Amino acid sequence: MEMKEKDGPKAWEDICLRCGRCCYEKLDYEGEIYYTDVPCEFLDIDSRLCTVYPERHRDRPGCTPLTPDVIRRGILPGDCPYVLDIPGYRAPLMAPENPEDPE
Repeated sequence: MEMKEKDGPKAWEDICLRCGRCCYEKLDYEGEIYYTDVPCEFLDIDSRLCTVYPERHRDRPGCTPLTPDVIRRGILPGDCPYVLDIPGYRAPLMAPENPEDPE
């Protein structure tokens, strides 16, 4: 998929499948990105849509705008349409439920 952000905001956002997985908290530990099981407070779990989408960056400063550079950092699931054509893309891992427990 050769869609670039410059193709326009609507075309860029139309790539999204609205799965909501990118709206879960992430941790960066020693350069590796991990997903947690904690959703953003504005994510409607049933519809998987943001309840403040037009104002999301204002209402939640930690909500990162998706740009090609941000996407390459490895914050989206490996099967996300935004990353399917990125060679060697490293998708986030799931954070362990209990990081203190070696099992």
